[in-house]
Amino acid sequence: MIDLDGIWYRVETRWFASVDDFDEVDYHGQEVVYKYTVVRRTPKGVWLRSEFGEEFFVRGTATKQKAVPTMELARQDEIARRKRHVRGCERRLKDAQHLLAYAQRKAGLEGFSG
Repeated sequence: MIDLDGIWYRVETRWFASVDDFDEVDYHGQEVVYKYTVVRRTPKGVWLRSEFGEEFFVRGTATKQKAVPTMELARQDEIARRKRHVRGCERRLKDAQHLLAYAQRKAGLEGFSG
């Protein structure tokens, strides 16, 4: 369902690194909030405009959306995106481990770990 207020949101969590005077690196996360203005509504969704003037369509009933009508939904959407990202990374790690084991078996280096 489409909210009647004119702002939709997207939340992204970003990692930043800073280096102090002693060359110590400090990593910290930051929540970045993007706000989109509703341009027009259709029976199927909404057209939104970014702060840079880019217009795009968001289907009102879609499972994955670039923006959502409330900050609470935007934070929930960010968590769901990060969980999908982690699952994909875990799968790629598992694939790489299997390929490494296969390559080591073919080379006769089963016990080789370096």
